[in-house]
Amino acid sequence: PGTVDTEVDWWAKFYASCLDSKRCGSYLNKGYEKLEVLNGPLEQDPRYSGFTDLISSIPLMRGRGAQATQVGEFKGTFRVYQMPANPPSPDPPKLLSSYPSPAPREVIVRVYVIMAKDLAPKDTGGSSDPYVTISLGKQTRSSVKEYRPNSLSPIFGHAFEVTGTLPVSKDLVVQVWDKDRASSDDLIGETIIDLENRYLTRHRATVGLAKQYHVSGSNRWRDPELPSSILSEFTRLRHYEMHWQEQPLAVTVADTQYTLQDFEAKGTVLPKGLGEERECLALHVLHRLFPLVAEHVETRELSHPARPGLCQGKLLLWVDLFPSTASIPPMVDITPRRPRKYQIRLVIYNVFDVPLQESNIAGERMSDVYVKGWLQGTDHVFKTDVHYRCLDGEANFNWRLVFPMEYMEAEQCMVVSRKTHFFSLDETEERRPPQLTLQLWDNDLISHDDYLSEMTLDLCKLPKPHRSKSKVVIPDKLNTTDNTTTSDGFSTSIMLGSDNDSEPRPLVNLFQVKRVFGFFPFTTIVDGFPQVAGCLEAELEVVSEEESNERPAGLGRDPPNMNPVLPEPNRPPTSFLWITSPWKSFKHVLWKNYKWNIITFVVIFVLLLFVLLMIYSIPGATMDYLI
Repeated sequence: PGTVDTEVDWWAKFYASCLDSKRCGSYLNKGYEKLEVLNGPLEQDPRYSGFTDLISSIPLMRGRGAQATQVGEFKGTFRVYQMPANPPSPDPPKLLSSYPSPAPREVIVRVYVIMAKDLAPKDTGGSSDPYVTISLGKQTRSSVKEYRPNSLSPIFGHAFEVTGTLPVSKDLVVQVWDKDRASSDDLIGETIIDLENRYLTRHRATVGLAKQYHVSGSNRWRDPELPSSILSEFTRLRHYEMHWQEQPLAVTVADTQYTLQDFEAKGTVLPKGLGEERECLALHVLHRLFPLVAEHVETRELSHPARPGLCQGKLLLWVDLFPSTASIPPMVDITPRRPRKYQIRLVIYNVFDVPLQESNIAGERMSDVYVKGWLQGTDHVFKTDVHYRCLDGEANFNWRLVFPMEYMEAEQCMVVSRKTHFFSLDETEERRPPQLTLQLWDNDLISHDDYLSEMTLDLCKLPKPHRSKSKVVIPDKLNTTDNTTTSDGFSTSIMLGSDNDSEPRPLVNLFQVKRVFGFFPFTTIVDGFPQVAGCLEAELEVVSEEESNERPAGLGRDPPNMNPVLPEPNRPPTSFLWITSPWKSFKHVLWKNYKWNIITFVVIFVLLLFVLLMIYSIPGATMDYLI
């Protein structure tokens, strides 16, 4: 047996079969097979003729014409055999003698419910809280404790197992309900599957036949019979001669010899976990010679008894049937993928080339700069402190922003859970690309703050940052453009050029490289074209929940101020809030720019005061002198 590939789960196989390359990851690159995702019920697939190859279903009606009602169903078939001309001769062989007996038989039924699509809403808000129930005879299974809140296309990932007796309990009823807290639950829709037809058909619809024989991992063989046993059974039913050859391995069926080389070309990538070559070859021959039901997921429409003919949504599922005496393998794990908790740590050291938005009373261009950031789709917005009176375009921060997030690595998306409105009892999950938005703002004491520029970084497709701020340009060729809308209502983008300004920057996945450091451009739109409006020197790091507990880090420069330790920024003396520091305002604004004017004013004022005092005192001094 091969080794287990822990990076591959059943959902990777499903998404690869749906041609969803973003969610299947490297599944297909490793040589694994796909399953069939049918657009309708299995019995409606034209390859299987409604499973009527052995028996036909004929409704039994009571009444006549429009008043006739169905009271039952007849299942059976008729075969006419030509009798031999000579009576002592044996009767012709019966065609149905090798098929299952019509006697009652115990079966084990496994139902795998994958997801639903476009369910009919049942709640006043236009949504539903769906869950699944299955019924076979008197047995019922339900996932009411695992209902999916506020969703019309939920991912269920439920697996149920029941037992029953065919044909006494032949109809498997799968229902989707809407969970209500204040009243009884509402039926959204249901679908009915005839298990007896699947059990009796020669297309072998009991367990879908996989395309590869695995003995480990998520694609492990789930049929109680080995491929070689199934091949022997069907060659016997078709009266084919079959024999095996061991060296080299080959099998001959109906005078045709097959080897593994006939199905696996030289250089074919084979996945981990494949079983014996004999079983792999038998499986290939089965798919080549016989129209058997392959491993699949079927799509069934849901209907409501009160609204016949009106589709209430679609349900993706598959059903496995086993004889009760068979030794069956463990159930397939189709548990929905769950995100892991991470922290995105952004250490902002400096911002260069800041747009100077305002002028002080001395006519100097300046901005009171701070950086604001958030993960798109979340409500957590964080800000740095303010670098007041940035005069030379360089703002210093040494400030850490910490963004909590839940990330699903297999699908490269983050999961955002929040209540849709104030009265919501449950949180709604939304899957989004992990995009970090940073904006540069000018702080105003009285009026609204002024927007300067921004960037949006896709953490899974992150342009590698520059090693020097002089390399931060907008190139002619762009390798990523993430459109966002600014507070002013226009669209801007984050675009990084290469170090030689001719090629786009290579993309990295932050969740793989874990940490990047360098210079990132803030951009804005001027006359319809992007322009660099600031250069951010920062360190971007992602840590798991376990790592964040081992290496804690506080917000800003708050304790625990570590990983890394951030000292107070070395800001120039001119950085201060004027209303709280009037002496500094005089020293660094008035005195610096109007020193000689102030000195001249003081000298003139003193001289003028001296002259006025002289003029004022002359009459009195003159009278004293004359007297």
